[in-house]
Amino acid sequence: MADDSRACGIIGRSALARRLIAAVLAISVVACSKAPPETRLRERIATMQAAIEARESGGFMDGVAEDFVGEGGMDRRQLRGLIAAQMLRSKSVGVSVVSMDVRMLADQREAKVALEVVLTGGSGLLPDRVSSYRIRTAWRDAAGWQLLSADWERRL
Repeated sequence: MADDSRACGIIGRSALARRLIAAVLAISVVACSKAPPETRLRERIATMQAAIEARESGGFMDGVAEDFVGEGGMDRRQLRGLIAAQMLRSKSVGVSVVSMDVRMLADQREAKVALEVVLTGGSGLLPDRVSSYRIRTAWRDAAGWQLLSADWERRL
C-alpha cells in the first residue's frame, strides 16, 4: 500500500507539472501576440526580407496588400512579376537593410517606413550586381501588417 500512495503522489506531481508547463506556454503565446505594433511591423519586414533571400516570392507577397500601389502606379500583380523576373535573373539574391526609420501613425494601425537597402544578385557564390535603394513605404495593420505602397529611388 505504501507503494501505491507513493505512485499516486508521483502521478499527481507530474499532472501538476504538465498543467504548469501548459500555463507557461499559454502565457508565452499570449505575450507574443501582444507584441507592440512597431515590433510586429519590424518582424513582418524581416520575414519579407528572408523570403526574398530564400527565393520564396509567395512568402514576400503574403505581406503585400491586395490594393498595393508601387512606383509608377505598379499594382500587386506587377510587383509579383518584377520579383519573379529578378529571381529568374539571379541564382542568389541578397537584401541588406542599412537603415530603417519607422513612424507609427493613426492609433498604431498605420505606419510609414523609410529604408536604405543594398540588393545583391548573381549566378554564383559572389554577387554579380550590387544596387543601393532608398525605399519609402506605407503599411496598414489589418489582422497583420500589410504593405500598402512603396516608392523607391536607386542610389548606386
